Amino acid sequence: MANNDSNSNSSNGVSEYSSLIIMNEKTGECMMMSNENKKKDYTVIPHKFYGFPSIPFNLNTNMVQYDKHADGINSLNNTYQQFMVNQLPLESMQHALPPVKDTFYLGSLVTPFYIDQINRHLHHYFLLLVDSNNSPASESLNKIIKQDDLESQLQWISAVELVQEFEQSSKLLTPETLYMLRLLKMFKNRDQLGKLVKPDDDQNIGITKPLEYAPFIESIPVRSNTLMPFCSTNLIVSQSNGYVMVVDPGSNHHGAPHFENIIQKKLKPYLNQQEGGKQLYIFITHNHHDHWHGLPMLERHFPQATLVAHPITLENIPTSLKTRPVLGKPLNAKVLNNTSDNNNQLVIGDRVFEIISTPGHTADSLCLFEPTTKTLIAGDHIVGWGSSILDPHGGGDMKEYLDNTQGMIDHLKPSIAMPAHGPTHYEPIALLSNYISHRLAREHDILSAYQQGNKTLNQLLNVVYKGIDPKLNELAKGNIHLHLEKLKKDNKL
Repeated sequence: MANNDSNSNSSNGVSEYSSLIIMNEKTGECMMMSNENKKKDYTVIPHKFYGFPSIPFNLNTNMVQYDKHADGINSLNNTYQQFMVNQLPLESMQHALPPVKDTFYLGSLVTPFYIDQINRHLHHYFLLLVDSNNSPASESLNKIIKQDDLESQLQWISAVELVQEFEQSSKLLTPETLYMLRLLKMFKNRDQLGKLVKPDDDQNIGITKPLEYAPFIESIPVRSNTLMPFCSTNLIVSQSNGYVMVVDPGSNHHGAPHFENIIQKKLKPYLNQQEGGKQLYIFITHNHHDHWHGLPMLERHFPQATLVAHPITLENIPTSLKTRPVLGKPLNAKVLNNTSDNNNQLVIGDRVFEIISTPGHTADSLCLFEPTTKTLIAGDHIVGWGSSILDPHGGGDMKEYLDNTQGMIDHLKPSIAMPAHGPTHYEPIALLSNYISHRLAREHDILSAYQQGNKTLNQLLNVVYKGIDPKLNELAKGNIHLHLEKLKKDNKL
């Protein structure tokens, strides 16, 4: 669904952190912190993740500025590096760390944009070289890094080992942490510390620094005409053995320069250009325009690519590409375990993505599931914040939506869920369960109001959605309509 014509300049605020890469120069091991607290997310290191210890940090605005005409943070000279290092509370950390031999400022990375009103995280990375693995006191370091209680675990682990464990789906890392660890894998001597890491500008996000949220599966937000509060549609990319899959190329004209950069700098170098993109598969999760608006750009560059989507979706998309209609596997154990259903699989090199039928948001909604990493590419069945809006004009169905949400929990049991809008989820079963309880609570309120004599959509709106922003009235009435249809199917009306 589309009504937000977002511009290309992000207006987000920025929350800044100093991330401390405490590394044993002799062994190549780094001190990593994991967040074990399920009840409360530590904003820098999410629950179940491994990350570098980080300190909230505000830069002196006279010393650093965003270069709006270049690519993020300006280059830094030796004086500036020293200035940065001197802002670290190293004196207060001496009792919590092994003796620090040298400290280097490595540069900065910024998290992607999803909603213009939400702050992005800018991480400044400092390499603290030590020559001992004498473990610091966890309580002391936690007190410096975060005043509130944090159920954390500190562990010395090599960059090589940690990257391998991420690629084997046994440890979770943010893309920024993964990128820095891959740089550390190549660290041989101090002469390599001269070139600073700099954040990509918004027209190059996800290109040189992959946004790899699951092993070998990337999610790159690209500006699109989508529903508020979101300003982008995530382009999902997976590359393997010369094959490439992209999901939901929804770029609008504001996102076109970014999308063109992705094509030229990321997709073309990987694909054999002489074959016209023959090994490129484009998967569309459903027919809404913000999921395929950028398709003509791919079509122009890769005329031999294959477009894979539901038949209803394909009916709505004008294209000269080869098409492959798919219905997807229904969410039941017997069908999902049928590995011989090749038409409902997308094979990308050595990775197999199961195509899953998930009507509810629309009649033609499909998801992808990668069973090795248990990654769900969810389209609009879920969103990064809030809950998905079902489309009553596009075959949206509340009963099917809730049944398929429960089916995802029962039969897929995903560990990672990538929505089309907003950030990736790493507690998807809890998220899906919350969706069900939230919808059923709303349904209870609608039924109660209906039984009290409020029969029309406007009457129900005034009772159930009292005080709602008038701009959302039509969406809310559509939601009420779908709940009423479900109640009729359930013989409750």
